Amino acid sequence: EVVQQRERFQRIFSSSQEGIALLDGDGIVHAWNPALARIAGIEEDAILGSTWSEKFSLIDESHRYIEGARLATLSPDETLELVRVDGSSRWVSVSPGPVVAGEARGWVVLVRDVTADHDLERAKEDFMATISHELRTPLTGIKGSLNVLRNEGHSLEPQRLEQLIEVTSW
Repeated sequence: EVVQQRERFQRIFSSSQEGIALLDGDGIVHAWNPALARIAGIEEDAILGSTWSEKFSLIDESHRYIEGARLATLSPDETLELVRVDGSSRWVSVSPGPVVAGEARGWVVLVRDVTADHDLERAKEDFMATISHELRTPLTGIKGSLNVLRNEGHSLEPQRLEQLIEVTSW
């Protein structure tokens, strides 16, 4: 039964689409699944026995580096930038959780690649900023013309009055 449970765990661990790491209390990697190898760009055999932060960088929204066991203090689903050894980066959602086995204490860390979601959100923000700017530019002229019409419209020459009305009917 124990062997079956271990095999079942190994199948889940190996086939999970989410990255899974098992760290000790010092942030040293004791297990690293294939999904996390794909996300971080580091194979399990290259990171086992090392502190994860020796192999790649995680940076929070305040541009602070997360190192060693500090990873375990993050809030669940915190989004971080993961900078790989080759310089490329991914956006990941990290969820650490404590693991206690007798006297040993450590952390299981779930890592989900959210790069596509992050890129989509960035594109949406850029689009909204562009639209806002594009609308603001013609509206400034219309607003100025309406202010002149309101304040001085009664004293303007018919030709100038017609020009201001033309601007506002855009």
